[in-house]
Amino acid sequence: MQDPSITAWNTPMPIPATIDLHRAQQAHTRKFLEENAWLNVLPISASDLHALRSIQGLYEVRIDKCPWLGASLRLWLLWDYDRLWGSFTFRPLEGVFLVDPAFTIQQCDPATGFSPSLPVEWMGWAEDDGWGREETSCIPSEMWINPWTKTLEGEFGFM
Repeated sequence: MQDPSITAWNTPMPIPATIDLHRAQQAHTRKFLEENAWLNVLPISASDLHALRSIQGLYEVRIDKCPWLGASLRLWLLWDYDRLWGSFTFRPLEGVFLVDPAFTIQQCDPATGFSPSLPVEWMGWAEDDGWGREETSCIPSEMWINPWTKTLEGEFGFM
């Protein structure tokens, strides 16, 4: 007989307390996003506002130079007024970065939907042997975001 905590796809069932904590975090994040004063005063349509808000979230990442990693890597973006904070988990690296300023819909390329090149400022990262905060101003990094397709592309210099 199969263990009742495992589904037919051999995925562990979530623990109810974990689900409640996750829902509370989601609700707090959603409220924070809906109350973002900068986003709320932009002179844009409701659909464009929805597209900008939808940037906030979790992204699966594929590194073209390392296709064997698949889409096992994660990157999270969070609006903070007119800038985006990001965190990533690219084992063995984990870290935090800032995109300041972010962008508006009017700055997106009409043909591709992507934002202009956005500067990425590395705030630090952790490896198996500890946390690092080296001089990061010389590490070339940039990203482009398409708010309509919720896709992100980038060049992350230290990886």
